[in-house]
Amino acid sequence: RSLVYEGLKHYFVINFPQRPGALRRFLDDVLGEHVDITRFEYLKRSNRDFGPALVGLELGKADELPVLMKRMNKVGFVFEKVEPDSPLFRFIV
Repeated sequence: RSLVYEGLKHYFVINFPQRPGALRRFLDDVLGEHVDITRFEYLKRSNRDFGPALVGLELGKADELPVLMKRMNKVGFVFEKVEPDSPLFRFIV
């Protein structure tokens, strides 16, 4: 929890395209050199173009968050940041 309040750990719900290579694209084009995935939960569903994934990311520095979110937008990932005061956040932490 301390990493969250230091601005180093963040959770997102990200809509991943359900096609081969989508995760590789996220890893290559979105994550920076000092960003680690700490949680990844994804369920593939039939007959859907996109599937939501809960993704926890730990940053090397707190000021990397705006850059990370900008890259997600640029690459075309639809996402929602899970804020620490939301019920979903209390459920996952």
